[in-house]
Amino acid sequence: MSLKQQALNGYIWTYAEQFGGQIINFFVNIILARTLFPSDFGVLGILFVFITISNVLVDGGLTISIIRKKEVTEKDYSSVFFANILISIILYVIIFFLAPYISDFYKKPELVAILRIFSLTILLQAFVVVPSAILTKSLNFRQQTLMKIPSIILSSAIGIILALLHYGVWSLVWMYLTQSFFWALFHWLFSDWKPKLIFDKALFKSHFNFGYKLSLVEILNAIVANIYQIFIGKYYNVLNVGYYTQSLTLRQLPISNIYGSASKLFLPIFSKIQDDEVRLIQTYKQILSVLIVVIAPILFFLAVFSEQIIVFFYSEKWRVAAPFLFHLAIAGIFAVVCNFNLAVLKIIGESKLILKIEFINKLQTFIFIAATIILGLSIEYLLYTISISAVVGYLIVTFFAAKHLKIKILEPLFILLRLLTITFLSAFCAYVLFTFCFQLIFIQFINLLISVLIGLILYVSLTFAFNRVIVNNLIWFLRNGK
Repeated sequence: MSLKQQALNGYIWTYAEQFGGQIINFFVNIILARTLFPSDFGVLGILFVFITISNVLVDGGLTISIIRKKEVTEKDYSSVFFANILISIILYVIIFFLAPYISDFYKKPELVAILRIFSLTILLQAFVVVPSAILTKSLNFRQQTLMKIPSIILSSAIGIILALLHYGVWSLVWMYLTQSFFWALFHWLFSDWKPKLIFDKALFKSHFNFGYKLSLVEILNAIVANIYQIFIGKYYNVLNVGYYTQSLTLRQLPISNIYGSASKLFLPIFSKIQDDEVRLIQTYKQILSVLIVVIAPILFFLAVFSEQIIVFFYSEKWRVAAPFLFHLAIAGIFAVVCNFNLAVLKIIGESKLILKIEFINKLQTFIFIAATIILGLSIEYLLYTISISAVVGYLIVTFFAAKHLKIKILEPLFILLRLLTITFLSAFCAYVLFTFCFQLIFIQFINLLISVLIGLILYVSLTFAFNRVIVNNLIWFLRNGK
């Protein structure tokens, strides 16, 4: 099989793993949300940051180091493997003894036992790092998918059964723990590689010197990605963390499956044309408009009908989560465009520039959150910082992207505003139909379905009427994606 065929085959299996896993998790999440309470999800939500950072440290950027090295020997694999095991043990011991202090920080005594058990996933993850890197290096994504999906299914079944037996937050803990266990077990059973009692200090040091910089960036990203859970859990309450995490799960489903898949094509497309300034700018505008025209209506409708969608999927007890979903969905539109601009800058700019932009972006998010807490404002005001910070972040990144593309900053802004106007009009019409026209005719779900369908038809019609070129761009993008 040629490299091109391997890459295509790998992409298909990677997408199958991503899409299949997310669909399974989505429906399992609905069942658990209807069975458990928001506070159960909130408890785990405030602990994820510790697990995420620990897993980053266990990996240490060593996976990428192994993948990028042309000539990799058994000494490389085994040295990294045993280093991973040692690091995971050290991290688990640290978390084990820090658990009471973390519990005191959040004033939740039950967190001690939960964190100590939940953190066992760190030890299990250490057994996966090297085998997974070997499969990735050989483009064997099929094997990874055939191990990942069963892991999700088996652990989800355990989580649902425990939830139905009223184990509360522990059903979530054991679900994630058993998923890590099955993931590690399948690698051990079905992987051709097994570690040998070898440890080369010099080889490990070379991998570490490359990987630790990546780890620092990933740790920063992990902290920022969980920053709302950290502050909401500390200064508001765990219940609101549950509302936030579940709303984020709903928001991420369309983003991951639309932008996440499309983003794999950006690097090869822009890499080929980065020296052709005219074509680069034209392609940038084409893809930007396509991204907005596809993702904006989904997230905008998700925001407008946030209350109805939350109640439909998660039941009445989650109604309070609607404002969380509203702001996260609005922020998601700007986050997608922001990430796209960053992807372009990574190709045409310098790594130093990316670091500078990321720092400024994360700093402004922290300032908004800190200001809200210092002023003693309610959770409702904190939610506004989600969408406001996303808009500010979009403006910052767009400024640098426009500067390096040598276009006026108003050009990408105009593209966004034009398409958002059409999206707003369509969503507004759908909301009016839902609120005033169909209430006495249909049951609420049918009312919602018809209103959204009419709104989307109006959106497509307006797009065809006033932005026909974008339709051509979409066709172009799909052809280039193949």
